[in-house]
Amino acid sequence: MGMNWAASGRRDDYSFHLVDPVSLTETGETVDVVEGGTITFATSADNRITASLGLHNASTDRMIRIKHTITLPGGYQHGETLATLFVDGESAQAQYHHSTRDVSLYSSLLRATADVCARDFARPAGTNIVGEIRDLLETDGGKLRVLQGVDTNRTHTVPVWWEVGTKRSKVLDDLAMWTGCEYGVDEDGYITWGKYIDPINRPLAYVFEDGENCVYKSGYQLDYGADDAYNRVVAHFARQSKQDDPSKENYDLYPLSDSVYVDLPATHPHSYERMGRRKAYDLKVSDPCDHASLTAMAQRKLDEVSSSDPILVIEHVSVPGLREGNLVQYINSTDPQMVPLYSVYAIVEEIQMELGRGCMCKTKLRLSLIHI
Repeated sequence: MGMNWAASGRRDDYSFHLVDPVSLTETGETVDVVEGGTITFATSADNRITASLGLHNASTDRMIRIKHTITLPGGYQHGETLATLFVDGESAQAQYHHSTRDVSLYSSLLRATADVCARDFARPAGTNIVGEIRDLLETDGGKLRVLQGVDTNRTHTVPVWWEVGTKRSKVLDDLAMWTGCEYGVDEDGYITWGKYIDPINRPLAYVFEDGENCVYKSGYQLDYGADDAYNRVVAHFARQSKQDDPSKENYDLYPLSDSVYVDLPATHPHSYERMGRRKAYDLKVSDPCDHASLTAMAQRKLDEVSSSDPILVIEHVSVPGLREGNLVQYINSTDPQMVPLYSVYAIVEEIQMELGRGCMCKTKLRLSLIHI
């Protein structure tokens, strides 16, 4: 059944290390933190990871790296780095020569979400895309980590351009969609660039199973998505000629223009058939591609913007390595069930983690239309 992370007598310890924001290496200093901090991992959050901490008699212009050690009965220990975060926003209070600063923290993606292009960001056809992303992120101190499976030789087939003032994260969003990739941030503070994997093809990260080694508390909450979610995506591209194509032998196969639309299935609660109206998302694609690739982009965007799948909310002790975006299975045969919910597969939408005893988590699981 694997490791029993909910074993009686589990102990959780935390340490908070100062990190140089450019090199992402630890300075050797630590800060004292008031008990009861929180950290949240969320797929829908701009910066993916946020935290709230109270610092004892401390002031810092460095990043903070949060480390966590679990000690189980018998002495087994597991250590992990939870996140490396910027301090951005604070309030302070003092009494009897003792001061506390309540600070808000955000992942390294803050470099992209809180910054804009200081000039037009334009690249000609033939530009290497990974190199372009490095230019975008590393010019002002960020660090990029390219994950396994990414085509590092891929280039633009047409010129691309974003005007001055465009958020850097908007450029990343566009490039990720066009190339079938996704970006994120790892525990060490590196911005990551990896190949996008459909939820149905993701490896199973964890099974929340009732029984002897149950790590979750009894009971659950089931919420349903917003009524105004998109139920159609229209994806399209157009170009005036093929003369700018850097490689005619490959790209002459692509048309001057193409379009495709995808809809939620008729059985979906927010489909056209159920709601009686369409709400369509317009997806403009820069680089020309084949029809199958365009359809895949449209389906991915629909998965992102429909956001009306039921959300299962559970509470559990932390499981090392379990993060937002993971595929999990939830099994519950004991609680009263509003719907047939004995065993379901879901994507981890959000984890709200308390940095205290048991490292308790309130987790949102998105019950997307996954059948395994």
